[in-house]
Amino acid sequence: MDPETCTREADCNRTYHLYIPDSLCDEPSSSSGSSATNSIGTLPLVFAAHCFGCEASAMVKFEEIAQEFNFVLVRPEGVESSWNAKYCCGYALDRKLDDTGFFSRIIDDLDASFDFVSQEMVYVVGWSNGGYMVTYAAHLFRSVAPIAGYQYSASDIMKISSDYSSTGTGTGTGTGTGTGTGLFQHHSLNDRTVSFQGCCTNSTMRKCCCGISQEGGDQCTSVDQAFDIWASKVNRCSSGRNTITYKDTSRGIECRSGDGCISNTTLCVYEHSAHFSGGSFSKGFPMFEQVGDFFARDACSMNEGRWSSENKACSCDGDDVGSMYCAGLTPTSLDDQETTPGIGFSSNVSIDLFVAGAIILLVGAIIRKYWKVVNGIKKKNDGWEHVPSEEPSEIELQQKPV
Repeated sequence: MDPETCTREADCNRTYHLYIPDSLCDEPSSSSGSSATNSIGTLPLVFAAHCFGCEASAMVKFEEIAQEFNFVLVRPEGVESSWNAKYCCGYALDRKLDDTGFFSRIIDDLDASFDFVSQEMVYVVGWSNGGYMVTYAAHLFRSVAPIAGYQYSASDIMKISSDYSSTGTGTGTGTGTGTGTGLFQHHSLNDRTVSFQGCCTNSTMRKCCCGISQEGGDQCTSVDQAFDIWASKVNRCSSGRNTITYKDTSRGIECRSGDGCISNTTLCVYEHSAHFSGGSFSKGFPMFEQVGDFFARDACSMNEGRWSSENKACSCDGDDVGSMYCAGLTPTSLDDQETTPGIGFSSNVSIDLFVAGAIILLVGAIIRKYWKVVNGIKKKNDGWEHVPSEEPSEIELQQKPV
């Protein structure tokens, strides 16, 4: 990270846990010359950000979702169990650590390392301090799912929209393309940690935990208000929270979605789930499956596929038939290869010989890529190096000395 934001060595050496679903752990090749990676295509990359005072292990339930929906999952570790997300919380906020830069580095690193990861198909879910974090860094992602934490000033939310219009490039949803940023927000009416009515210094309002109110200014912005700003300014919905899309009376859950949005914009309000920490987050949050479905549906539809929630499958047409999310399998056509300068084949070389050579090159590339995956070898990235870790699921990034 930038030396100005990480004067301590522990602040510069960052760790994330990487989970790869079983679908990518098949044999590297078959008798037909195919492989898991080239037959599956590009998979969604999903981040899961923990709460203040938690570790990444609090989000381990999402490994089951990653397995079920065929996601590549990242569970990043915050320094001192905290994230710097402007309003919340703790050490990372006090030291102004560049956690947004940390997330961006992970995306770049995995995109450079694996054929089945793309910067264009990245999603994030976050709980509490993690909810603040994922909405603060929302411009890195196609869709975000904040749980019991959110950015609540209009200027912070609108920055997501201005990031797209001003930069014209970037990671995630395709900056400047008018696709918006999907939102699947969750909050409970009786949350005493992060109030549904917002966190601010106004003495008439309930105080939130962990010093969040002191960071929030004198005007509280409720969950409803923040959601409406996101719906109208970021995703340009014709109306906010207008259509009931899910209701579970027994658990006191009602979800409403904006109409006419350029990206799915949904708020789920819970009557009595508090801060979703009853026993543990894995037990206290009831909609893991729905979060997985939200991301999977978007990944499928962005590639013009048809998503089935019942079968948890994306149906594809065209060149990407057979890939899980209708992406990453489009081959270069034979005609293109024959006419490309420097390819090394004359026009009278037989197609059989050409195909045989292409298969040999492809299988060699697959085996090399697979060898890197199973041995934890990654490509170096912009002055970063990988530090060996005793935990196989941990990957540490450390900036090289200048």
